Amino acid sequence: MIDKLKQLFLSIIGIGAFGFVFYLVFKEDKRFMIGLLAVVVGLILIVLLIGLIGRIRDNAQEKKRKKPFNHPTLSTLPNKKNDVQKKP
Repeated sequence: MIDKLKQLFLSIIGIGAFGFVFYLVFKEDKRFMIGLLAVVVGLILIVLLIGLIGRIRDNAQEKKRKKPFNHPTLSTLPNKKNDVQKKP
């Protein structure tokens, strides 16, 4: 849990530093800065969406893998002597 908080804190500091440098470089050309910022935010959202879809698929596959196997013909054990097949 501490590692996740540390990672979140460092990510916020990194994004703040990137934003400050980004502002200093492009503060004269506001139109370009807004357009580039929109493209960067769009790319970040696409990456997050792909990651979320991948996580959902992984969870579904993991749930399916953990589900016990239930074969339709072997789901009930034969109780009667007539159900048991004899070898010739």
